[in-house]
Amino acid sequence: MRALACILVACAAVSASSLPARAELDRAGFDALTSAFQDRLDSLGRQDDAPPGMLAAFALPDGRVGAAATGWADREAEAPMTLDTRSMSGSIGKTFVAAVTLSLVRERILELDAKIETWVGDEDWFPRVPNGGDITLRMLLNHGSGIPDHVKSWRFRWAVLKKWITGDARQGFTPLETLDFVLDREPLFPAGTGYAYTDTGYILLGLIIERASGRTYYDLLQARILDPLQLERTISSNRLRIPELATGYFQPIPHLPRIRTLEDGAFRFNPASEWTGGGLATNPQDLVRWAKALYEGGALRGPYLDALLSAPNRIDEESSYGLGVYIYDIPLGRAIGHGGWFPGYTARMLYFPAERIAVAIQCNSDRGVPIQEFSIALAEVVIEALGDGAGR
Repeated sequence: MRALACILVACAAVSASSLPARAELDRAGFDALTSAFQDRLDSLGRQDDAPPGMLAAFALPDGRVGAAATGWADREAEAPMTLDTRSMSGSIGKTFVAAVTLSLVRERILELDAKIETWVGDEDWFPRVPNGGDITLRMLLNHGSGIPDHVKSWRFRWAVLKKWITGDARQGFTPLETLDFVLDREPLFPAGTGYAYTDTGYILLGLIIERASGRTYYDLLQARILDPLQLERTISSNRLRIPELATGYFQPIPHLPRIRTLEDGAFRFNPASEWTGGGLATNPQDLVRWAKALYEGGALRGPYLDALLSAPNRIDEESSYGLGVYIYDIPLGRAIGHGGWFPGYTARMLYFPAERIAVAIQCNSDRGVPIQEFSIALAEVVIEALGDGAGR
């Protein structure tokens, strides 16, 4: 697995400007690809399992970006999805958290293989963290800490239900309240010996980032990532009203009617609870630009891809997890990126090192959407167009 990751690092580390493009599409070819991409998204939107609306984008080896939208941003109001609509990105936000963390590592504010007690060991809650004394920063990033996921906790689910019943849902949970749902619980495995996806680990990571840097996570993200890369459609989701956001359709229980996430333009629950578990509203055009920057080595100053991708934590025969990044073997070949789920929304961002293209899709439904199949179908359109452009 380390050899595989090293190959990925080598592929991604070569900048787009220093490699010949797999195919040079002229303006007519780019327009034809954008039209075919829209057609494919429209066809996916007509499937029985399609969400109310979808947004998608692609980025080519030369950096050009194309986008498509289909369906409804708000079905009841008959407001269509547009290319500028925002949607919640869910855990794709972890890719940004990992990048901010690595930027602090480069400045020696954080250290990947240091134990987290270095920064939060004096907190009164720290002795109650499962595996707390054995966890390193790297283990939080690659889900190797053994910390349970509060999202799967019945205590958390009951607390959410209670907020709905009492009309208190818009108050949300603070990071420390979120962490409390796993304190004193048995770890899932000894630290560093397994893999278990945990949003709670990333919440703990956010606390460490802020404690070590003396700044808020969102301030660091804006200054170090969003502003330099001009990702203007990506904003923090620490507010009830997010401009130009598609309405999500949340289905907490199968076969029951979906619940609208927005009421009078504001969330019916507080999205700030997600924080460094995700914490962003964005747009596929920003996501493909982000994927190109992150996985081609242009997101941070200095080299960082080896740390991001090498020695990933094995999940199964077809996937592993680096530092805030999945490494996939899919029908189209090797891809890296992340998926996202948030109540009422799903998303996926993929980068293909061999082709140097990125594809992203966001949907405003959280149940029954075959997001993996949809993302692969859209990537196939782009790869085929580049192949045709190369005369193959």
